[in-house]
Parts: sequence; structure tokens; C-alpha cells
Amino acid sequence: KHSALRQNIKTTFLAWQYMTSPPKIQEIALRQGTVLPLSEARAISEGLTHARPQFVAWRAALINEARRDGGLVRDLFGRERWVRGLNAIDPGARAAGEREVSNFPAQAGLGGIIKGSMRAVQELYRQAGGSLINQIHDELVGWVPDMNERMRDEFAHAVAEAMLWKELSVPMEVEVGFGRNWSDAKDGVGGSTSVRG
Repeated sequence: KHSALRQNIKTTFLAWQYMTSPPKIQEIALRQGTVLPLSEARAISEGLTHARPQFVAWRAALINEARRDGGLVRDLFGRERWVRGLNAIDPGARAAGEREVSNFPAQAGLGGIIKGSMRAVQELYRQAGGSLINQIHDELVGWVPDMNERMRDEFAHAVAEAMLWKELSVPMEVEVGFGRNWSDAKDGVGGSTSVRG
């Protein structure tokens, strides 16, 4: 039951960020295998709107600016994307365009942070006798030889520091996990370090 509640809250929060209606949030939860009463989806969504007025205002301003600029939206690195449908007559097309506008700065910004960090992180892996293997969304996966706890902590802090972007005006947290495989590392089975900046 605890897991289902956590999943429902996560689903509602992510869907709320993209202006998804409570009935649609309920449908998404059902597809994920959890039951979310419509009244609960509505209550969580309304609670988030009241708890995060600055986010709601930022999202509305971003959409209005993109609408004014003919569909142009930028990420935090200045990369641009043109979005269609912001002035569409069809409410579904218009809503899809608005979701795309509100999603782009965060998703593209995370992608930019990862891309900007990869060279430095790859060099740290190389120095440790390992290599960077893959990128999975906002995660980098690599391999290093077995390390004692002190070496692992030093390596984790160096990787986290390489990934922190000091230029951001919001706090950022980087988590480094170790394990025999990706799943174990994600769960911190072999140890983990978290650095905030």
C-alpha cells in the first residue's frame, strides 16, 4: 500500500507539472497498475497548485512568452525549439503545445548539464582505470575496478563535483552509487555519496 501511495503521488506530481487534468492523471495511474480515485488526484493536483504558486506563474509566463514569440522556447543554455500548436483552435493540440513548452527548459537543461559534464567525468573514470559506458536520461553509467571505501568516496566526490554546475541559481544534488550492476548502483548497494551544490 505504501508503494502504491508513493507511485500515485509521483504520478500526480509529474502529470501536474505538465498541466494534466485529474481524469487523465487517474488514467495514467491505472496504466501503471495503481488505483487513484479521481477525488484524490484532484486534491493532490489542487494542493500542488496552492503550494507552488511561483512554479505555476513561471509556467504561465513561459507559455505566454512562447505564444508571443510564435512558438519559440529556450532552455537554460539558450538552445531554442519551435513548438507548434500554441494558438491552435483544437484544445488538445493547444494543450500538447503548452505541455511541450513547459517541458523543454527542464528536460533540455538536464541534457545540457549531462552533456557538459561527460568529458570531465570520462576523464575521472579513465584516471581510475575504468570507463564511462552509457548515459540513461539524467544518469551516467560507468565501470571502475574494485576500490576500497576511501578510494570510492574520493572518486564519488570528484565525479559529483565534476557534474555540479555552480552557475545555476538553484541548488543541485548529484548522487553517485556503486554496485556490481546498474540496478545495485542505483540502489546504492555498494555504497553511495550525495553532494549538493
